[in-house]
Amino acid sequence: MQNNCQLIGVDDAFPLRITSESMRSPEYFRKEVDLCFVKNWILVGRVEEIPEAGSYITKDLPFGHASILIVNTKNGIKGFRNICRHRGNKIACAAAGQARAFTCTFHGWTYDCDGKLRGVPDEEAFLDLDKARLGLIPVHIDTWNGFIFVHLGNEIPAPLKEYLGDLYGFFNGFDFDKLNVTWSFKTEVEANWKICFDGFLEQYHFAFSHRTTVANTFLAPDNRFGRLGWHQWWDPHCVCSITGNPSPRRPPIGKVLGGPNVAGSLPPEPFVISKNMNPTQDDNWELDSVMLFPNFLIQAHPKSYNVWWFWPVSATKSVFEYRRYERAARNAGERFAQEYYLSLVRDTFLQDLFAFEHVQQSISSGAIDEFPLSLSEARVAYLHHQVNKRLAREHDPVIEGEGDVCSS
Repeated sequence: MQNNCQLIGVDDAFPLRITSESMRSPEYFRKEVDLCFVKNWILVGRVEEIPEAGSYITKDLPFGHASILIVNTKNGIKGFRNICRHRGNKIACAAAGQARAFTCTFHGWTYDCDGKLRGVPDEEAFLDLDKARLGLIPVHIDTWNGFIFVHLGNEIPAPLKEYLGDLYGFFNGFDFDKLNVTWSFKTEVEANWKICFDGFLEQYHFAFSHRTTVANTFLAPDNRFGRLGWHQWWDPHCVCSITGNPSPRRPPIGKVLGGPNVAGSLPPEPFVISKNMNPTQDDNWELDSVMLFPNFLIQAHPKSYNVWWFWPVSATKSVFEYRRYERAARNAGERFAQEYYLSLVRDTFLQDLFAFEHVQQSISSGAIDEFPLSLSEARVAYLHHQVNKRLAREHDPVIEGEGDVCSS
């Protein structure tokens, strides 16, 4: 097992510390939202959610007071601002659905799936109405491994492929399309979005916060404090390969679920992972964890994957969203194993959310200006560094300072 943080591919040094100002200041938050979210590619969903022409999903983005409509059309996937051009009502209120056209429930204006304005009740009462200029407002949209991204800016500084950089091919070959959502969770948290994200970028807290849940799965006898191993830094994203405990103390139910009877007599279904995953070929490999800037996390396992969003709402509030992707259970044993995993994840989240809100309360007091980080928390430092870099371009003095650094 590799216990040392290998700083491979870091493009520049970054401080092993974070400031409290960045997690409580409304002014900092306003600039952060504009520079890291509104002017950035944002992951919003998967293509399986819109499987055929006319399928659509909507996504409310709390950071920009924006609602987005994503439609599978005969001409491909398209994205629009979910705003009627007449008086600003949402034209699609459901989270998902199937439609041949979208009619505003306020005054009945109708748009087709390509965003063109097709119908205006009592059109003759409008003077010089040019329907050709009043279609839905488009947003930039692209996909990667079946994940759908949008960009709210009028212009994009770089195509999605260029933005993802070396991360673009990391998951090549992974069977994302064979897995579906089996559990999801979403809640508001009284904590800054980075406080929540930080909690999933390190395992230093496992021995303490999660000693009754997942600590025994990941903390080996020679790695009691959750030091992370192999990293790859792909500005502004990063990947970390995580190993597990080779000799966990399983409870009785865990022994049953991990034994030969969990799937009855059914043979395992074939599944392909990327050849890039488990880069150290460690026998105790558990997953690869990808921090996709600014607010998305993928944890890819041998036959499943988990995703998180950390949506900013205000300087001290965020929305925490999670989805679990795996194959549908084929029998009672597999279903029971999934439910057991769900209960374990649920309890782990409750432990995390409890801590996040306490952290925010303390940070908001202003009693401490900055916090030191260890090499085990390098990804935490890296996330804050990426945000700070973007604000630094605006010559914001709030992010200046010195501290220990990680460097290549």
